[in-house]
Amino acid sequence: QMQVILAIFEKGKSIGSVGRIDNMIVALGGSAQTSFRLEEQLTLARLALEMNSTNITMSSLAPPLIEGGVIDTGAWVYIGDMATITAFLQEAVYGPEGTAATGSG
Repeated sequence: QMQVILAIFEKGKSIGSVGRIDNMIVALGGSAQTSFRLEEQLTLARLALEMNSTNITMSSLAPPLIEGGVIDTGAWVYIGDMATITAFLQEAVYGPEGTAATGSG
């Protein structure tokens, strides 16, 4: 999945302009499920145009941070403690000392 995300990032960067990316996100909006609102998706795309892949650090959320299971509707979902996940993400981004982390994970 991480390689797919990086490939999408690189492909998106090759599109080149904010207007073209915005139009593509709007056109493909129903093709993928996400909890991000449209404006959040557009903001992330705009930020990505200013980045390169060396600025990206990958980390995985896995047990014990999250657990998967089937809910009553039959959907597969992941659940976890938001405070624990937030602490994990803050350490991944800022490091244990609170400064920006470098490298890849």
